[in-house]
Amino acid sequence: MGAPNTIVNHPVPKRRHAAPGGVVEASQKQRRLLASICKAALILLVTSCGTTPKYPHHSEVPDGPALPIDGEWANNGGLRIRIARGKAYTLNKNTAGTPVGSVLAKDILPLAEGRYACKAESHNFRLLDFGDGEIIVTGSTTLALKSAPNAKTGFTKPVPVSFRKITLDYEERYAAVLSAVLKGLKTNTNLTTLVSMGVLPEYRNSELALEALVAAVDLLKEGWETITEEEYRRNFTAPDGTLLPQLLHDIKQKRRMAKDESLTVGYFPGGETTLTTIKTGESKDGVVELSFSTHGLTYMRKEYPGESVFHEIVTRRGQSSGAAVTTEVFHIHGAIYRLSRVTGL
Repeated sequence: MGAPNTIVNHPVPKRRHAAPGGVVEASQKQRRLLASICKAALILLVTSCGTTPKYPHHSEVPDGPALPIDGEWANNGGLRIRIARGKAYTLNKNTAGTPVGSVLAKDILPLAEGRYACKAESHNFRLLDFGDGEIIVTGSTTLALKSAPNAKTGFTKPVPVSFRKITLDYEERYAAVLSAVLKGLKTNTNLTTLVSMGVLPEYRNSELALEALVAAVDLLKEGWETITEEEYRRNFTAPDGTLLPQLLHDIKQKRRMAKDESLTVGYFPGGETTLTTIKTGESKDGVVELSFSTHGLTYMRKEYPGESVFHEIVTRRGQSSGAAVTTEVFHIHGAIYRLSRVTGL
């Protein structure tokens, strides 16, 4: 490089003169080549954007055992499928243009009464992959096909799709499965399981959802007390007088969190310093979990999707003794049921 303000003269190469017509001919070849490249790129772009991945045809997938859920089913969008010998495949095209006979679930095997494990497609019509899934009997004429999250396809949340019965291959076997599930509900004393079955998306508005909530409320009426909103507020107030769920919702709002995000907060003031921890996370199966901890108090709340159903637990500990009072409540469609217990005496 020359010094500042120094002009450096470089020799200019002599221009070669092309033969007459040579420049025009070369220019035409370049334009034709460029046009060919652009056309190929456009075809590749259109093809890659519009291509539906090739689902395996049901004839290419090995058969499994015959199951009580074998038969024809349809969802609300008009998609008809057949479940037969361990696989589920389409009987008509869906909105994404998936060919008839395409396998949507395979390796279907019994998991528990009324539940079947499977490998299910992951709702990504440009990148096909089969991940963990489940088929769940939800009523006398309904079931749900649920695909688990799949990191490979960017499928982050489980999506259940409900299907209604068209025909069944084994009516009696299916009826026996449903009867066993209903009997299990009536003898189930796990309130969390019953409430979850009553409101989770795969069961929503189904026959089993209604039966599960009825069973849960029957248990609550037997061993829990029904309380007023005022009594609830007395139990679930933070040390500063704020209602505990409102405290956590205010924090979510200030942090501009999504409604379906979970939140855990720890707040521990000391003599000179205060330790505050905040952790966020995704909801699980649509259930938002909120929790708050401070000196002498721990609180947990589950907010179930799409329903006015909540589950809360607060534990308060005395400063001088090891005794603790735990209060647990279920909110179900406007009613509040409470159970309190004392430990550590």
